[in-house]
Amino acid sequence: MVMPEQEFLHNIAAAQSLISVQAYSAFLNGYMRGLRCHFHGEAFATRQEHGLFMTLVDDPDTTKAAMGRGYRAGLSGKTVEDLLRDMELSID
Repeated sequence: MVMPEQEFLHNIAAAQSLISVQAYSAFLNGYMRGLRCHFHGEAFATRQEHGLFMTLVDDPDTTKAAMGRGYRAGLSGKTVEDLLRDMELSID
């Protein structure tokens, strides 16, 4: 199910405010792109672009892999709150 517009805008704005944290910038860039695809549907990206972002998870370049993980998180409709909760759990 696609998230409501207000929630979409909230998540994009929250991700943009966190993007200055260098350690998460690639992930958040991917997340925002995936979230836009989740919200707007197939009209946002071509199949080729979608395929590229989906395969980035397996890239040996850690920055590209982080972008791919972020893309998948956004595409699945995860909220920024979900992401922050996941980050806290991985730190412990």
